[in-house]
Order: sequence, then structure tokens, then C-alpha cells
Amino acid sequence: MLVAKNEGKACDAVLQRIEICSGEMRSGLWHPELEQDGPQVDLRVTVGTQEYAIEHTLLQPYPNRIDHGTTFNAIYSDEGHPSRQEGHPLLSMTAFCRKQAELERGTLIWEIRSVNHRYLETSIRLPEAFRNLETAIRKTVRGRVKRGKVDCTLRFRESDSLPNELHLNARLLESLATASERIHDSFGDSRLPSSLDILRWPGVIETDAAEDGDLEQEALSLFNGTLDEFLAGRAREGDEIEAAIRERVGSIREILAEVRASLPEILATQRQTLLDNIAGLQVDLEPGRVEQEVALLVNKADIAEELDRLDAHVNEIERLMGAGEPAGRPLDFLMQELMREANTICSKSAAIQTTRNALDLKVLIEQIREQVQNIE
Repeated sequence: MLVAKNEGKACDAVLQRIEICSGEMRSGLWHPELEQDGPQVDLRVTVGTQEYAIEHTLLQPYPNRIDHGTTFNAIYSDEGHPSRQEGHPLLSMTAFCRKQAELERGTLIWEIRSVNHRYLETSIRLPEAFRNLETAIRKTVRGRVKRGKVDCTLRFRESDSLPNELHLNARLLESLATASERIHDSFGDSRLPSSLDILRWPGVIETDAAEDGDLEQEALSLFNGTLDEFLAGRAREGDEIEAAIRERVGSIREILAEVRASLPEILATQRQTLLDNIAGLQVDLEPGRVEQEVALLVNKADIAEELDRLDAHVNEIERLMGAGEPAGRPLDFLMQELMREANTICSKSAAIQTTRNALDLKVLIEQIREQVQNIE
């Protein structure tokens, strides 16, 4: 069983996980509850050869009936924890996908690409005949992509086998001619439009409205399929980024453990060195005051608090990566905090090995930061 607060996000998260784990793409997706067709579930979808029915709290292979209380084959639940919430994986902000469909009237080609960006910026390029789709496409992208500069481009190549006869809108032609003459009469030196100018005017060439509607639906369906593959590509690259980050987080933990283990000996050595230096001065000093000053100097070199904060930040990194939510911005902020603590350790270091460890930390943090820049 999969549980989440938002139905749409939960269903999309389930589909992404199915695609990633099975290596197959979704197809034939529809919403029975909205379309009043089939079982009362949020959606039905085919992934590879397996068909699924998904309700926002439940998952099982279709056509088994969805019913609360049923024992489900929840392929992504933890053993012993059937109500674990499943969320989005880390997603990369860079991806590219191209799909095309051969139709009777021509060829539709969708291309979707994205690069890093602080916010979501969507650019949509459509042929004039498909302008009506822009609002629906923008809404779909906004509902499924959180960050990145996303470019969506549709191309349409008409089939050579279609009839070459053009059907002109006589009433519109008459109105254009009347308007052109009035403009020419008012501004005598104005140029009358050419025949090609008139043909380019929207609506002059008539098309079958039903066929246009079917073509728009084909374009929209192809866009949804392209977007699915685009997001699956983002997820695959996100998994690789997550693996790279986790590897470096593991290295950071090893360094922190090494520094923490050596800290008592380093502080004791520093304390003894200070006492030996004071004794070498051969000056009569109050023992209590000497101990107080030595303790103060040793305390300034103590980096236990910095190590604790680094541990807390690393724990937060791992939590964010498993939270199932867009994590790019909070991770970027944590990189700044990690680097600040590493710099402090460098400045307070009382041993060469600690300084080397701090420099290694900075290298690892910078490597993680470069990866984080690409996370949604």
C-alpha cells in the first residue's frame, strides 16, 4: 500500500518508480473516475506488458479489484511497513526527449529539453494551427516539473499524399478585400496586400474542424508521452546524481569520524605544548592562572561543536534525499553551511592532519555542490 497526502503527486510518484524499477515506459494512461469509464480508480496505465490500476492510497496489478482492506501486491513498499509513504526520487534538471507520430495527415514531432534554472521557466513553440494547445501544455508542465528552463517544441510535416486543393473562406476574403480598399483610400501610398499575404492570414484557408480537433488531440497525447519519457530521463539521471552525492557523503562521514577520534589527543598535545612553552620561560607565574589561560587557549582550538554541526548537516542531506520532495534549493543552502564549518575547522586547526582533513572536506563539499546545482 502506498500512502500520500496529494493524490496526483502520489499517482505520479508510483508511476515514476514503476518505470525506473521495471525499465519500461508507461502507455495507455487514462482516468476512469473522470471519464466515467471502467473501475472507480484514479487512473489505469500500462507499463511494459503489465497493466495497473492505481487509487491514491492503493496499488495493485489490474484487473484485480481495488477495494480498501484488500491485501495488495505493493511492489514498492518496505517489508513490514506497508504504509510507508512513497515520494518522488531526486530529479535532474537537465534532460532531452524526442518523440514522433506518423499520422494520415502528416508527422507530429515533439522535442522537450531542459537545463538548470533557479525557477520553472517554460518556453513553448507551436505551429500556428496548434496554438490552442499552449495553455493545456503549460499547465501540464507546471503540474509535473518544479524547476528548470523547459523548452517544448512541436513540429508538423503535412503528408504529401493529402489532396492539394485549398478551400478558401469566401466571407473572410471579402472582408479582407473591403478592409484593404478602405485603408488604401485613406492612405493612398499604402501598399495593397499580395495574394500570398492574404493566404497567410489566419482562417483564410479553411480546414475540417473535426480533423483539426483530432489532430490537436493526437498532438496532446504525443506530448504527454514525450513528457513521461522526459521525466523518466530526469529520474534516471537524478538516481546517478544521488548515488554520487551519497558516495561523497559517506567519505565526509569517514573524515568526521577520523577527526573526532583524534581530537582528544590533539587537544591534550596542544595543552602539554603550551605548558612546556610556559615552563621554558622560567617565569614565576600563579599555577591557577596558568591553567586558566591554557584551558582558554585549548578551548579556542576545540572543534567539537563544528563537528556536531557537520554531522547534523550531513544527516539533513540524507533526509532531504529520501524525503520525496524537490530538494535542490535546501541542499544548495546546506552546501554553504557545510563549507562554512569546514573553513572554521581550517582556521582553528591545531594539527597538520586536521588541516588536511578539513581541506579534503572542502573538496568533497564542492563536488557535492556541483551535483546539487543540477537537482530540481
